[in-house]
Amino acid sequence: MLKSLREMSISKLSAGILVSIFRYFQLMGVLSLRLTHSEDGYMVSNENRLKWISAIIRLAALCGFIYSLGKVVLSNDFQIMQILQGIRLIFSIPCSFIIIAFQFFRGSEIIKLVNRFLRVFRQVRSVNRSKRSGFGGRRELLLILLKVACLGHEFSYQWFMYKRRCNWECIVEWLCNTYVVAGINIFTHIFCLVYVTIGVLCSEMNEYARHDLAAQLGNLTPPISRGKRRKARCQLENCLALYREILALNSAFQEFFEIPIAVALAQKTLVLALFGYRVIINSADNIYVLWLLMGKHLLDLLLMTLSVQGAVVQFRVIRRLNLEVYPVSDLPEFHTMLEIFYTHLNLYQFRVRIWGLCDVSNELFIIFISALVTWVVFIAQGSQQLKNV
Repeated sequence: MLKSLREMSISKLSAGILVSIFRYFQLMGVLSLRLTHSEDGYMVSNENRLKWISAIIRLAALCGFIYSLGKVVLSNDFQIMQILQGIRLIFSIPCSFIIIAFQFFRGSEIIKLVNRFLRVFRQVRSVNRSKRSGFGGRRELLLILLKVACLGHEFSYQWFMYKRRCNWECIVEWLCNTYVVAGINIFTHIFCLVYVTIGVLCSEMNEYARHDLAAQLGNLTPPISRGKRRKARCQLENCLALYREILALNSAFQEFFEIPIAVALAQKTLVLALFGYRVIINSADNIYVLWLLMGKHLLDLLLMTLSVQGAVVQFRVIRRLNLEVYPVSDLPEFHTMLEIFYTHLNLYQFRVRIWGLCDVSNELFIIFISALVTWVVFIAQGSQQLKNV
């Protein structure tokens, strides 16, 4: 009982943090949606006033961001710093306009997609007899807390660079930088939280199929009456339909956010490469800040791969449920239904790909870390050889 109460408190804490993250995204002008709670659960709707306010603030913050970066580039003779700030500028402009375009031209599609997630979540909870509340378990709470740490770093790290010369100009620059940086990184945060959610959906569906549905199908022994057969068929159809809907959610999300996520990942890759160069070449300049920034960007990438890997692993469990072993599977209608479902799984595998080039996985993250370490070692050796010449 104590264990169940502890799990319930963990789930409720995760759900509360997710709602707080949603409010933070609203504050940063990324989501112009209204979150409402009714008897049926959470739903989102359009918030036109918030959309216009966030667009105006984002454009003003972008102008301030460009102005502050321009001052840094013109006043700094260090070439790598100029390149680094130039990359930030190049990626901040399209990311800001992508957010504005999404809010004004694809807002209705975003609302449909979010409400579709929430509807599937309610349907999964309705078929599961465990009557869970909250969101996920310990693993999901850990991922969400690490994501909160990343958000906190984005909000605060610039302040430590401006606090020595605290005046109104520095405060405005800090606010503009924080607002724009939140927009640049928002897509990686959304990516992570979406796949944590998909992993929770798959986990709860697997639990339902392994326990509740399996018990109901196992109790059906021949001869099976027409009423029991109809009830079992409806339960199995509903279960398989929810699995298909989760798979469709993955495809819809990837199609919708493919370009902005690719842009965000390209920005992180280039920034990490330049940070590594600067740490080695100019190690005396804000070394701890640079290492912290590199760690934060690497943690973002790690959370993305862990969330995706968790969802992929949970979806693969479906193939090991062995629904064919129950007596009802001998009936032609059930046998055909299961064959169609497993054929569908083989044709449309649960995969997360960036522009169709590579699967997001733990192996990809390890390859990226290996490439980054190789790059840093190469720079360190080159720098040492130049000093010895």
